[in-house]
Amino acid sequence: SSCLPKWCHVIPPLFPFLFGFPDREQLVKCTAFGISHTMYWLQEQRVDPALRDDLRHAEQAMGHVTEMAGDRAQRAYDGLLRAEEAIEGQRIGRLRSDIARVQRGEGILQQAERLMRQHARMTRKLEVQFVG
Repeated sequence: SSCLPKWCHVIPPLFPFLFGFPDREQLVKCTAFGISHTMYWLQEQRVDPALRDDLRHAEQAMGHVTEMAGDRAQRAYDGLLRAEEAIEGQRIGRLRSDIARVQRGEGILQQAERLMRQHARMTRKLEVQFVG
């Protein structure tokens, strides 16, 4: 949004020894991908660690859903939704995302290359699902 003075973008690459890696990384994350990504990233840094743990455990449970009976699989899915909703409830706005499905096996690199070309100019987050 061009709200930082020009020197904020000029000095860190010219004199990296003045700024630690975490500071330069934060500058890139806060300025390189647009305001929606900046807001998402800043809010992501503030997520309660307990909620993040709940989400990680729910995602791990979903990784084993094919081995579960119907009722147990539904509980795992409900746990994932609750964890995601708790985190989303702390955010202002949402980061729009695109979902791409990539076929496993031969040709995966060509698919990834085509996907990157198509999505390179987009400002939305890209989620990749592998099929097969």
